[in-house]
Amino acid sequence: MSVFWTPPWRKLFRTKAIPIIVVQNYKFLELGGEPVYLLHRRQAGDLYEDEVTSFDLDPVAGMYYFVLWQPSENEEKFPDPRSVKIWVNEQPWNAAYAPDIFKPNAQEFSLWIRKNAVDQNTQAELPDEVRVYFNPLFTGVGTVRYSFTTICKCIDLSSMQPTRANCPLCQLSTFGWEQYLNPNRHIRDQMMPHTFLLAWPATDTNLVLDNQGFVRESKVTHWTSPPPFSPYVFEHDVIVRMNDIRYEVINKADRRFPDILVQQEFDVVEVEKDHPVYNVPVTRN
Repeated sequence: MSVFWTPPWRKLFRTKAIPIIVVQNYKFLELGGEPVYLLHRRQAGDLYEDEVTSFDLDPVAGMYYFVLWQPSENEEKFPDPRSVKIWVNEQPWNAAYAPDIFKPNAQEFSLWIRKNAVDQNTQAELPDEVRVYFNPLFTGVGTVRYSFTTICKCIDLSSMQPTRANCPLCQLSTFGWEQYLNPNRHIRDQMMPHTFLLAWPATDTNLVLDNQGFVRESKVTHWTSPPPFSPYVFEHDVIVRMNDIRYEVINKADRRFPDILVQQEFDVVEVEKDHPVYNVPVTRN
């Protein structure tokens, strides 16, 4: 009697542990996906959570906001902008794609950060402050719950690089990574255990014409399967290709049908692999 090998995904599908649409997506990845490594950003700072019920109205912007942080509270409690999460009346709101640019009728918030600023008229130093602005659809009524992890105040927020040499707080609050290891032994047997398949677009960007005839650049989405075939990817995780080029994950979105996670989509931005934040060793066996 001959024994035929059965792919692990077929065994899982037979037990209805994996929907057929997820399996179909994975079969597409097997044909054109590229094996890559993943570094999960570890929440290295302290976690702070609180809620607020009173808000201020910015007369110029016409939007409600509240102060998330100011120096009078705690110098070491400066919020990491990448970690801020907002719930309005227990409904999660998303961070806007860019500061002060909101999608119409979208539940979005934006961070306003003032650091090391001076008054242009008097040259006097202005107090540091972090505010949370809401999409104009927010009426200023309700309970807002928020959370964030801390980061050292001396970090340059544009480059995420310390501005002071050998700052111990920077090391504690900024640098922390965990490499993905596929927990499914059957899938690990088929490919390198620390890798998963990711579909890369044929081009890095698309150039399209808008209604006015202007050329606009739009990023092309990368996608992968949901667990157990691939890890669950988070915003600001880092993708490492076999040639060691590294990319930060942005604009993460989950595709569901109807409530089953069938595909993970996101954009990527290349980062400097020698940057102190991203220069971490990768296990390649």
